Amino acid sequence: MVERKTICGWLVGVLVVLSTGCSTIHHYRWRTAGEVSEAEAGLAGRWEGTWTSGTSDHGGKLRCIARPLEGNAYDLHYWATWSIFSGTYRLKVRVNEEDRGFRFEGSKNLGRWAGGEYRFTGRVREDRFDAQYASENDQGEFAMKRVVD
Repeated sequence: MVERKTICGWLVGVLVVLSTGCSTIHHYRWRTAGEVSEAEAGLAGRWEGTWTSGTSDHGGKLRCIARPLEGNAYDLHYWATWSIFSGTYRLKVRVNEEDRGFRFEGSKNLGRWAGGEYRFTGRVREDRFDAQYASENDQGEFAMKRVVD
C-alpha cells in the first residue's frame, strides 16, 4: 500500500513541473525575442512591469511579448507572477493607431479556476504600456515599460 504522504508529494512534484513548463517556454521566447526594429515600433516588442488588482491586494511581476499578426491584430504573450506562482497566457487583441500611440482591446477566458472571461483594453505610447482588465470578480491594471537591450 502506498502511503498518503508519498502520493501527495508526487502530486505536488507533478504540479510544480507542469506549472514551470509554460514559464520556461515563455522565458526562452523572451530571451530570443531580441530588440524590435524601428519599423516594428509601436506595440511590438518586449514589455516588463507589474499588474495590480483593484479589488484585492494581489499583484506581481508581469512580462509581455507583443508580435504583430495580419491586419490590425497582435499576439500578446504574457507571463505573470502571483504569490509564489507564475503562469503564462496568450491574448489576441485588435489594435488601432491613434495620435502618438496605439489602443488595443481583446478578451480571454482563463478558465473558471482563474476567474473566467477577462476583457482587456489598453494604450501604448512611446515606451509605456498601460492596460486595464476586468472580469466578473476582479479588475485591475497593467503598467509596463519597453525593454531595450
